[in-house]
Amino acid sequence: MNSRTRYLTTLAIGALAFAFAWPIQDAGDNARAHFALVRALADGTPEIDESLSHPALRTIDVSQFEGSSYAAKPPGLAAASLPPYLALEAAGVETADDPDRPVWALHLWAVVLPAVALLLLVRRFADRVEPRYGTIAAVTLGAATLVLPFSTLFFNHILSTALGFLAFALLHREHETAPRPWLAAAAGVSAGLAVAVEYPLGLVAVALTAYFLAGAVRLRRAAAYAAGAVAGVAPLLAFNAWAFGSPFRLSYEGWHYPGSEPLPGVFGLAFPSLDVLLRILFDPGGIAPVLAPAIVGAVLLWRRGDRWVATIPMLVTGLFLVYDSANVNPFGGSSPGPRYLLPVLPFLAIPLAAAWRAIPGVTAGLAVGAALFMAGATMTSPLGAGDQQVLHRLTTGGYVDSAAAFAGFHGGFAAAPFLVALALAAGAAVLVTPLPRRRSREAVAALIAGGGWAVLMTQTPRFLREGDAGELAVVLVVCITAALVFLAYRASVSLKIPPPARSHPSGTKQ
Repeated sequence: MNSRTRYLTTLAIGALAFAFAWPIQDAGDNARAHFALVRALADGTPEIDESLSHPALRTIDVSQFEGSSYAAKPPGLAAASLPPYLALEAAGVETADDPDRPVWALHLWAVVLPAVALLLLVRRFADRVEPRYGTIAAVTLGAATLVLPFSTLFFNHILSTALGFLAFALLHREHETAPRPWLAAAAGVSAGLAVAVEYPLGLVAVALTAYFLAGAVRLRRAAAYAAGAVAGVAPLLAFNAWAFGSPFRLSYEGWHYPGSEPLPGVFGLAFPSLDVLLRILFDPGGIAPVLAPAIVGAVLLWRRGDRWVATIPMLVTGLFLVYDSANVNPFGGSSPGPRYLLPVLPFLAIPLAAAWRAIPGVTAGLAVGAALFMAGATMTSPLGAGDQQVLHRLTTGGYVDSAAAFAGFHGGFAAAPFLVALALAAGAAVLVTPLPRRRSREAVAALIAGGGWAVLMTQTPRFLREGDAGELAVVLVVCITAALVFLAYRASVSLKIPPPARSHPSGTKQ
């Protein structure tokens, strides 16, 4: 990487870090539950009854056990947030009257830093697969997906996603070099810790075991990975034993909305639903704008021999799509999109780098459209974006607070630095990325793709409310299949540059 590329990459990632840190979001029920658990851990107890005695800290994300209240959350995010919380206490900061600013301070440590680490990891991984396209893949992940709004919220998704993707990166590194069981063990630890932060990340841990179906020294590598996974999940088991007397009782057990019946099925999971699947794909915050070009990129990677880089992201995505389409609450309450699918996004960013090289116009059109929605949702409260009134709030001044509030500035003016940071990140990513030769053709492709995404985004939710999901699915399958076949053909024609040769420790080329 030359000095210019290094500078522009640093500028892009740094600008996104600023954008993640700038908004001060309202601390909703989810954030207050994590915050209550942080306070409880600081007091040496797993129970959150003390926090619930303060009106400003009350939350519905609470479970009951033997007369005490517990946060209906895994303990991972709270444990990671304990050091900055103790620092706030030592500084005399009041944390019970208004949680918004203390929660924002904790999120700088436990959410923004992992988000930046995730982007750096994606950039490096994607650059190994598609040299000079890693930066734009990472910026797309950080600015045009749910990673943007959730990097401004004190939720556990970003931390767990970073840990899950780190496990993938470590296992891939171990798989493509001479066997090094310590790398497999480190990947297992990361996968286990991800589960301690967010339970469904167990799906990532399961998907990554596919690496042990090929290659030499299978048993030794698999044993190292399994041992690491057990070590990683051990803190969760220890917390459960401490709080509930059993390592296998989860804090989520028994939770339900106040005044409603317990969730049906197993923790709210029933049978996959076509209606739900279409919503999580084509809702304004759905993953279709990333998934569609990533599928094309995965096909290209498979054809040129990068089988694992193509397979694992699709496997992880498939598992999470089945999981979330079976969820009675697939969007997790108020959310700008299907937040339980956040862990698949960095996996998709790797084949997305190949799509940026092969079909840059289409990929750009989808990315820009998605980025506009995500930026609008982030500035006007991500947790309120589900009401489809983002544009209304943008035009009427319904902006969240930002770090400018410390100086007394509020409203749209205070949101300007956030937009400038996103523009800087996008500009730096474009400058560091090789531009296509036929720019006019790619511009037309971008407009068509962006327009098509806008139609799907606005019409699919309405059709699902008023029409038949089966009819819509048939139409979408036919249209999307035809589009993907055409894009894959066009990409295979334009993608002539062979992948970079990677040296094997033995001195041979893979």
